[in-house]
Amino acid sequence: NLMTQAAPVTEMEENDTNTSDKVTVQGGIAGAILIIFCLTFCFFGYRFFHVTMYLIGFYFFANFTYVIMANCGVTSPTLLLVISVVIGILGGLLLVCCSRLGVAVLGGFALYSLGLWILGWKSGGLITSGTGRGILLAVLAIVGFILGFIREHEMVIIGSAIVGAYSFFAGVDFYAQTGFINQTD
Repeated sequence: NLMTQAAPVTEMEENDTNTSDKVTVQGGIAGAILIIFCLTFCFFGYRFFHVTMYLIGFYFFANFTYVIMANCGVTSPTLLLVISVVIGILGGLLLVCCSRLGVAVLGGFALYSLGLWILGWKSGGLITSGTGRGILLAVLAIVGFILGFIREHEMVIIGSAIVGAYSFFAGVDFYAQTGFINQTD
């Protein structure tokens, strides 16, 4: 029978201790947040301007907090998630009040995300030098930040689409675990 020949040679045991393929609670929550952000950014970025400003503030400040804490040696996934969410909520409220700054942050974050995508074109990074990667990302973020001040309307439309697309793939990667999100590290 042809179907029995297509069966796997070995089956995984129920007590397999390989945890690298399992979605953590924190990863599941982060993935869901990113996918919800994607829908809002991609389809309603300019239409729901204040919501977009809140979400970009949340997204930016939560990510910034996470990176700072991870680089300072915080290893608890729950602590990283909770503190990042709290700071993200406060950052979102700040950028709703300062919407012009919010558009600039959106522009910077959009081109930063574009840079991460470009670096992900090749396994191990398109630019292998850590300094080169940092320069590329910094230049793109600064250019996006400045463009956010100069071309506010266009940056909301284009920037929210770029950030939305990146957040979708990052959110899905928390579940699929393809390694896309690891390029951020």
